[in-house]
Amino acid sequence: MIKEITFDEIKYYWKKYLWAKYTTRVHKVDNHTQKNYSYRVFNHLTRDQIDNWIKPTYIGYFVDNKIVGVESGYKSNADYYRLRGLWVHDDYRGQGIATKLLNYLEEKSKEKFLWTCPRESALTFYLKYGFRVTGISEKTIYGQNYFAVKENGVSLNEKIMQEQLHIWNPKHIHKRYDILSCNSSSIIRRVD
Repeated sequence: MIKEITFDEIKYYWKKYLWAKYTTRVHKVDNHTQKNYSYRVFNHLTRDQIDNWIKPTYIGYFVDNKIVGVESGYKSNADYYRLRGLWVHDDYRGQGIATKLLNYLEEKSKEKFLWTCPRESALTFYLKYGFRVTGISEKTIYGQNYFAVKENGVSLNEKIMQEQLHIWNPKHIHKRYDILSCNSSSIIRRVD
């Protein structure tokens, strides 16, 4: 069963399992930096509107009153909803929990597009869910991350997913794309 949870609840699982190797703090999605960025980009809105607008949703998947999976999401601009921090306990993987968590946030979001920065180890899952890789994000201690976008409510067919897996083969990826910036507003351009 999926329930909305607090930041403090999700933070425990992020720190212990998803980002255990990081020595820095795990921040709330609506931290000072995100708000200041939003204040500059959306200066036509009041600060109260922006604070309400980027308010994140934290969810947990419960089995026998125990959290076995988590995910979060927030509106990152007028058309995009960011998914962040998907984790499912090893003992519960392969049971559709990650898909249920994404479905919940996809249905909750009203934006045209969903986006995320999955690790290379999770990329196939996101491609199967209907995401398309749009660029390379930063490489972390967990390996390469990617920018991936999905039109809300639209699924990709198997042929397109296989094309995405071939295109984003790590052996070829650095030859075709050039990253102009490595953050949530990165500009990716094709160079071949």
